[in-house]
Amino acid sequence: MKKSLAILILAGSMLSCVSINDQNKTSIVLSNPNANQEKFYDDLFKKNKLKEIEKERNGLKDYVAEMSKNERLSVLKEAKFAQDDLEIRIRKQSAWWKTRLFILKKVDDKWSAEYQKQVFYDGTKKLKSVSKRKLNEPESGWEIFWQKIADEQLLKLSDGLENNGNDPCPDCGDYLIETKTAENYSIYVYTTPSSQSELYEARQISKISNIIAEEFKLNEFNTETSVE
Repeated sequence: MKKSLAILILAGSMLSCVSINDQNKTSIVLSNPNANQEKFYDDLFKKNKLKEIEKERNGLKDYVAEMSKNERLSVLKEAKFAQDDLEIRIRKQSAWWKTRLFILKKVDDKWSAEYQKQVFYDGTKKLKSVSKRKLNEPESGWEIFWQKIADEQLLKLSDGLENNGNDPCPDCGDYLIETKTAENYSIYVYTTPSSQSELYEARQISKISNIIAEEFKLNEFNTETSVE
């Protein structure tokens, strides 16, 4: 009898402990009932934001592909390059349907550069007029010039969609940059980049454009100069 009573008392104490632990767990959950919900919505927001960014990024690629055709250029993202070949296209675009396009190429270890002045029909992507000219070797020579702009992270900058670098500004110009190598294609755009920008990437684009302006004597390609 005493043995049975001891077992009952022990069982009762164990149930009591379980009950207390369950209550403690419940009280912890109730003290922050929205914790799991907040995490769920944070994760959902990030997921939806990434989807939105990817959608905008693909839209930008389609837009530039169409623009390239209007400019009578190849679609750069579809180009096939040998291991050391590359092409860079930098568009300085005004809000008044004018573009200044700098094209840098390296094919079979040979460098070349071209500069275009483009005018589009107002409100359209249809090219109205274009003037083109081959550029001479840059002031510092091809290899040093390339090293200068590569050091400014030309091939590694983000596309502006992930850090709010593309705030809408109907009356502002922007820089749209495409880079293509054998391994990678990238595209990014920044509204009115300047050396005073709060964004690292925008400051880098300003440096790159100004290096190009200095090396090739293209004053209007400087970020402090508007496209006329």
